[in-house]
Amino acid sequence: PVGAQAPVRKAGSQDPDPYTDHFILMDGATGAMLFEKNPNQPVAPASLTKIMTTILGIEYGKLDDRPSIDVDSRKMVDSTLMGLEPGFDVSVLDLLYGVMLPSGNDAAIAVGRYVAGSDDAFVRMMNQKAAWLGLKNTQFKNPHGLDAVGHYSSPYDMVVMARYAMQYPLFREITAARTWNIQGTNINYTIPNVNTLLTASPGAHHIQPAFTDEAVWCPTSSAVRDGQPVYVSSPDVTSGPRAPRAALAGCVS
Repeated sequence: PVGAQAPVRKAGSQDPDPYTDHFILMDGATGAMLFEKNPNQPVAPASLTKIMTTILGIEYGKLDDRPSIDVDSRKMVDSTLMGLEPGFDVSVLDLLYGVMLPSGNDAAIAVGRYVAGSDDAFVRMMNQKAAWLGLKNTQFKNPHGLDAVGHYSSPYDMVVMARYAMQYPLFREITAARTWNIQGTNINYTIPNVNTLLTASPGAHHIQPAFTDEAVWCPTSSAVRDGQPVYVSSPDVTSGPRAPRAALAGCVS
């Protein structure tokens, strides 16, 4: 916002103890970095990739469209899934919830094919959008974030991407939802939100969790403290959600 000022550090407050080698805490109103640890070093983003996939789905999709689904989740072993099968009658809105709530890799592929026509074309769109956002340490190779050579981002780029996404009311609604019910001619079931910080930390808005063998556990979250929005990204956390909780516990005023 015009004229917004970054919060002032509490006198005598200790630095966050993020349990990770890569960490950033950003003021949501101004974009000022409040605390950082290797914020520009590229790391595996895992399912934080899905933030970009959802951004493009919101910007280019028609929510009531019902795309032709050719993704078969039954063939995607060891994967977080929405549960798509070829021919399922789902809307674009259902797919966006499927991307973010259960972190569905199948839903991310389906969104990309709907938006761009092919996996490769969608990845090009993702990288073009990353360049437009000024993300200098980000390169995408797929729409879901499974480990791939040359697929990376940085803590700083992740929070910039998340801060941009949160400007969309629909993105905020999706990430805050506890569940979403999908109803179609041949499908009717409810998908849950796997984001634990929605209930673990009052005022937290856990944008997206992420986990792969390479990325370990790497959440990106937002919260409001005394009316001040803050964003935190902590890739390669090895001790679960302790890092974002510590960061959101009150290191700024």
